Amino acid sequence: MGPTEKCVDRDALRPVLLWQYPSGNACRIFSAVVAYRHTAQALAGVSVEAIVGLDARQDSSGGSPEEQWNDLTPGPEAVNDIGREVRRYGGWLMQTDSLPLSLTRHALVGAVDFVRDTVTWPATAYALLSADVTQLATLLRASLAVGVDHKRLARGLHDGLYVDWRPLLNMPDGADFVANVRKLTGESEEGLRTPMTTASLAARALRLNAKQAARPENVLALRRACLSLLAWRIGLPGLAFVSPQDLTGALSPRGLQPASARPCRHCGT
Repeated sequence: MGPTEKCVDRDALRPVLLWQYPSGNACRIFSAVVAYRHTAQALAGVSVEAIVGLDARQDSSGGSPEEQWNDLTPGPEAVNDIGREVRRYGGWLMQTDSLPLSLTRHALVGAVDFVRDTVTWPATAYALLSADVTQLATLLRASLAVGVDHKRLARGLHDGLYVDWRPLLNMPDGADFVANVRKLTGESEEGLRTPMTTASLAARALRLNAKQAARPENVLALRRACLSLLAWRIGLPGLAFVSPQDLTGALSPRGLQPASARPCRHCGT
């Protein structure tokens, strides 16, 4: 194990694994996890956002994309090591981190088979909320221009829960874009994720509130809008995931939870 850190919530010392620690404990632990999991599944998802400080780097525009990717060490090294282990057992690896567009192509160069598409969903949401498809078209053209292989993108991983605007901060006009998003959604100045399902986005695009969306006379229009969004996701190249919220048309990310469900006191989920 590496050094330890203090867990504020539990007021206890918690061990922290360092990927580059000389003992190699982190690599061995992940190798054992891969061997165990891939006896039952072929596709593995991995996130290294916590060990590279990706949240703090979303709005960083300094340096070339190559330099920004190398600055994420040991994240790329960890992903490549895990990817080799997954392939060793005959599986595929999908990186689920919220990567900005400038780093997506570099993530696909290594041992990763698929990378989460973090641009199409927020750009689509913005297009529907603002009635302006310019930003969506610009982002899709930009991803093709930098060489992103859309056949290796995974869409819909968390789209049934929220819209994550962070990857768009990395764009040239990202700050102004997110500021406009906050006006459209009513988010606070600190908010970079908007709780939103496919159905609630469709309702907003139709200018319906939650009560209006549930009325019988609006159900057909809302259903068509939801199916159009799902068809758009599935029709694009790459992997497409469908959530329970998508299947049920839930208007709230927590729509499938029991009324008595309470958020975790540690992480708030």
